[in-house]
Amino acid sequence: MSRSAAVWLILYIAWMSLLVGGLIAGRQAVLQAYSGAEAKAEWDEFRRDMAKLSEEGPVKRRAPKSPEPPALRLMRDYFGVCLTATIVFGSLLFAMLAGAGRGAFSQDVPPRDEAVT
Repeated sequence: MSRSAAVWLILYIAWMSLLVGGLIAGRQAVLQAYSGAEAKAEWDEFRRDMAKLSEEGPVKRRAPKSPEPPALRLMRDYFGVCLTATIVFGSLLFAMLAGAGRGAFSQDVPPRDEAVT
């Protein structure tokens, strides 16, 4: 493995560790914030207020039907989907930026076409 390939591999591993670690930390924060009885009571109160506003307010709105906050359901029930999307889109972003970086800092100068004036 060449030296530049090793550097890009280390950068990729660091980038993916940052993304996945941030997602896992965010999941832990969401689970801690929304799993308790107090958070459930706040969500139920919010749902009641939204139902009341949908009947009284000038704009018709739909009250949330979910018995749990959406962030809790996303991070608890669909964490695998979030993790997969983070890995796929993070890899695509890294590949695009790595290609642009390699092209920008390349030492090779393309030949000029002398026929065009």
